Amino acid sequence: MSEIVHNTPFKVAILTSGNGTNMEAVVRYSLETKESPYIVTKVLSDRPCKALARAEQYGIKTRELDRRADDFQDQLGEGLKEVDFIVLAGYLSILGPQLIKAFPNRILNIHPSLLPKYGGMGMYGMNVHEAVLANGETESGCSCHLVNEKVDQGRVLVQKKVAVKPDDTPASLRDRILPLEHICLVEGLLIAIAEMNQESIQ
Repeated sequence: MSEIVHNTPFKVAILTSGNGTNMEAVVRYSLETKESPYIVTKVLSDRPCKALARAEQYGIKTRELDRRADDFQDQLGEGLKEVDFIVLAGYLSILGPQLIKAFPNRILNIHPSLLPKYGGMGMYGMNVHEAVLANGETESGCSCHLVNEKVDQGRVLVQKKVAVKPDDTPASLRDRILPLEHICLVEGLLIAIAEMNQESIQ
């Protein structure tokens, strides 16, 4: 990773909808790494989920938003003020174009497939693993990518692969890929930070 240009770590917000294991991996890296280039300052969810309780155990500010509210996107934008990067860790809502434009190359997502395969609308969670097995794929994995206005079509930063076993089920494939997601997401964030630092030097 390139030399950190900021005198202080970048502030990261995590958006989540689930159990929070990917979120926790990002948090733990920042806490356990000397001179981490980032800190997680807040965790936001679009529904009740276990991730918020996980985040609170680390003393991180949390907020649950109502995705059905008319002003949901406005609430989200307000909650993301004063952050440098946004990490989507099992986040199921679609970001509005205004928010995406406000954070160019600073929003990252983790996806449980080798993009561009098995990405796009409806391809999340177990749906992905079921499709991989139904199509007889011999390998799968996960991808960390930048977010743009097209779902799962942003530039891929990191991928991790696993072989698909003959006796795999959607659940067993998920369980083997999930630990790789934790690594992939942190590595992707570090790459995005390094690229931003490089741009500021030029």
